[in-house]
Amino acid sequence: MVGQLEQDGAPFAGGAGSAAVVAVAREKTREIITRVEGGRQSALERLRYLISIAASDTRAAALETAIRSWARLDAEVAGVVTGVDAERIDYVAALLVESGKDARSARLRARILYLALIGGYFAEASNGLEAEPDFWPELIGLVT
Repeated sequence: MVGQLEQDGAPFAGGAGSAAVVAVAREKTREIITRVEGGRQSALERLRYLISIAASDTRAAALETAIRSWARLDAEVAGVVTGVDAERIDYVAALLVESGKDARSARLRARILYLALIGGYFAEASNGLEAEPDFWPELIGLVT
């Protein structure tokens, strides 16, 4: 599907395809949250599991960078991306609150993690820069 997102090196703008692709991103977010919630005990265990899923999924990284590039050209896609971003940040913030952080700090820390993840996707896509194996455990330790 990621290959379908681009034509002549540029993302498609608009059309019925935009709603479908963004719906896939939203559904994938909900599937991952359901998977993370099933079977993990503590909020920190769930956060670690979430990051392990998100940071290791190269297909998700490709889809994220394509959709975000597309969102720069299409207001409808941008609106949905904003909503998906908020849903993801809210979930991580809720895990941090559950682990004992106050709501304001949890929200800031959730944004730090999320921005690092999205930035990592773009760094990997543009120049192959991958996070070192200890990057995510270290970052989780800093924000929890």
